[in-house]
Amino acid sequence: MTPLQRYIAEEIATDHVDGLLSRREALRRLALLGVGTAAATTLIAACGENKQ
Repeated sequence: MTPLQRYIAEEIATDHVDGLLSRREALRRLALLGVGTAAATTLIAACGENKQ
């Protein structure tokens, strides 16, 4: 994954966590980037963890 793809994937996951995208739409967009389902689910879960 290139740095640009990583940045876009992180933005998609963040948009999902912020409520701008549904989970389905976030997974669809990540799949278009070539991110596998397992990796996409992990990325979304990691971005959704509480930050203290």
